[in-house]
Amino acid sequence: MSFDDLTDVHQRIAAKALRYARRLIEFDSPSFRSNRLIAQYLELKLGKHGFLVERLGYTDAAGVSKHCLVARKGSGSGGMAWFGHMDTVPAPHWTGPALDDVAADETAESGSVA
Repeated sequence: MSFDDLTDVHQRIAAKALRYARRLIEFDSPSFRSNRLIAQYLELKLGKHGFLVERLGYTDAAGVSKHCLVARKGSGSGGMAWFGHMDTVPAPHWTGPALDDVAADETAESGSVA
């Protein structure tokens, strides 16, 4: 594989990761609301990539329906696991660059044209 081929692969992977990040950020999932929709999305995506996914549902102290996901791939002492929180924290006073600005900077630095 040539350097140019590796660069192309890297750019495709980075673009796909950015699309996933953008999609996850779009979910309205602050901790005071249910995270059901983002849990369903992640369960679908993880399952599509060969993970065995277990969804654990519960109701929090405020009576809000919540979901945890535990996903694993492989067996025995090896393999891979995914576990993480899915709620977001509103950032009304955010002063940093928008995700699109960050993506544009990354694309410009990599030498590709969007």
